[in-house]
Parts: sequence; C-alpha cells; structure tokens
Amino acid sequence: MAGRVARYAAPDIGAERHPVRRPLHERVVLLRVGRWTLVNFGLFAAVGGFLAAWSVSARQLQAGMPVGSYLLALALGVPILALVGSRLCALVVEEWRDFLQAPLETLARTTLAWQGGFALVTAGVLALAAWYDLDPLAFIDTFAFAVPLGQAFGRVGCHTYGCCHGRPTRSRWAITVHNPDSKVVWGSGLRGVPLHPVQACSAAANLALAVVLGLLALAGPFAAGTVSAVYLVLDGLKRLGLERFRGNPSPRYACLTPYAWFAIVQAVVGLGVAWLSIGRAPVDFTGVGALAFAFASSARYLPAYLLAFVLMFALFGVHRGRPGSVRRLPGEEAA
Repeated sequence: MAGRVARYAAPDIGAERHPVRRPLHERVVLLRVGRWTLVNFGLFAAVGGFLAAWSVSARQLQAGMPVGSYLLALALGVPILALVGSRLCALVVEEWRDFLQAPLETLARTTLAWQGGFALVTAGVLALAAWYDLDPLAFIDTFAFAVPLGQAFGRVGCHTYGCCHGRPTRSRWAITVHNPDSKVVWGSGLRGVPLHPVQACSAAANLALAVVLGLLALAGPFAAGTVSAVYLVLDGLKRLGLERFRGNPSPRYACLTPYAWFAIVQAVVGLGVAWLSIGRAPVDFTGVGALAFAFASSARYLPAYLLAFVLMFALFGVHRGRPGSVRRLPGEEAA
C-alpha cells in the first residue's frame, strides 16, 4: 500500500483482482489512513443519519414545532445515544460473559445491536419533548417517518461490513463473501459459504415501510401517535419475519432469540401507543405541497444535518487497525 492514504486493496481473494468490480458486500473498507481504517458501514450510517435528520426537521416544521430550539441537541445527542445504546445492548445480550472475563478488550469490539440504540434514542427524544413541553406522541411521530429511512441505509452498511449476515442457504439469491476484512470471514468463519442476503432484504423492507408511512400521512390527519404506532407494529413484524433468515449465533429463550422477543415487545408497545392515541388531537402531515415546502424550508438547518453526518461517520465508521483486529480475548485462537 503506497503512501499514508490508499483505497482498499485486499489480499488475494481468488479470481477477484479489481476492487471496483466487486459486489457491494465485498467492499468493507473505504480508506486506510495510517493505523486507522474507515469502513463503508460508517458512510452509509452517516448518509442515513443525514437524511433522517432532514426528514425529522421537515415533518416538525410541517407540524408547527419549534425545530430550531433543539435541533443542535438532536444532531449531537442522537448519534451518541445510538452508539452507546447499541453497544450496551450487544454487551448485555451477546458478550456479557466475555465482559466479565476481560472488560476492556470486550468493550473495544465493534459488535452493535440497534435495538439498544433505538430504545436509548427514544428515551432521549421523549425527555426532550418533556423539556420543551411538546406533545410526546406528536413529537415521536415525526421521528417514525425518518427511522425506517435511516435504518435502510444502515442495513446497506451492514451488507458491506458483513455484520447481521444471513444464514447459509442454497437459494439462487445467495451471496458469498471472501474479503478477509468482512465480519462474515473474521467473525463467523463463513468465507465462501452461500448466505442469505438478509441485510439487503431488511434494507428493502425498511424503504417500503418508509413509503407506507408517507402514504399514510397523506391520508390523514390522524391522532397524535398513530404514525408511531403503525411504525412500531409493522417494523416489529418485519423484524420477526426476517429473524429466521439471520445467521449470527445468538442465545435463545423459549426457542426465540432476544431480538425476536424485542420485535414482539416492540409490536405490543405499538399497540399500546395506538390505544394512547385514541382521542388525542390530530396532527396534520397531509399535503404534498406542504411537505415539499417544509423540506425546502428546513434546508436552512443544513449545518446541523452535516454535523449529524460527521458525527455518525466518526462514531460508526472509524476503526483503529483492521476490522476484527480487537475481537479476540486472551487465550482465544485465531479463526
């Protein structure tokens, strides 16, 4: 590798000699800068965060909320809470035994579980709504439009990084991964094994959910909390359906993974939100022209969206060393 900065050029992985011709799931690394590695996962997460932030602002302007009062707090807080919650959830669900054995080495890993980030960000959003005396259900409705859009880009990032990968399959839609920087290879030891492209399926399902919520808004207005309730139920059912295609080993409780149970709880919470929304004042998200005007008006907050982009990329896209270089504990054998 020439110089301090170079585009990724993997060791020999068979017949694939030209990185630009590789499929997306083989493109783990964006750049290497000295000892630091910048992965494409962070780029996709940052793009998703940027678009989600803009969408939230537009929806809040459409609903008449004082976006400028707290947008900086959101741009700073949401990425940090997402990372902290996701890492804590992975530690509790997947790695607590390793953490007890070697806490510092385990903390340095990159394993994330988005459910923890979702829960912590939701708590932060509700706290912000209480601080500014906003209707909490109307406030979270504005985020419900944006979450599936941001998560769609995040799942594309998972597709490039090799995390959250699918189970082995004989389907003609299967993908095979050979890149030694992919978590499929260094984390699961499944180099060259045909896998279900569950991350891509999840990304497509999230985009479809974003479209459904957008169309639902046009059919309104609905009581505050309705959009959030629909998102929680449909997203929970979506995750429950995709869980059987995931290949990451996870503990099981009553035949279900913790993430499947989270999906069930999420759908039940959605039903609870729907019940709470009965009789609430309606929130008007209707009108294509009004939405277009809100998106154009919210362009004045572009610096905040760029701040969210940079922070998301820094938190989720920067590794010290090669991907997977901190995964093993003392005494573990290399895969």
